[in-house]
Amino acid sequence: MVNLGGRVGLTSWLYAGIGVEDLRKTRHVVGSLNLFFEDKDIAYLLGFVSLSR
Repeated sequence: MVNLGGRVGLTSWLYAGIGVEDLRKTRHVVGSLNLFFEDKDIAYLLGFVSLSR
């Protein structure tokens, strides 16, 4: 099985990618969108969850 792909950073927290799985036989194309949060960002967001109750 041969996989090939790449990813590009759109911002410091958002990445888009595309890849091909099993290049030699079936050639499934897969897209991805990754969103990255730092620990301080998650703590900030969870603080709003506790305030909404």
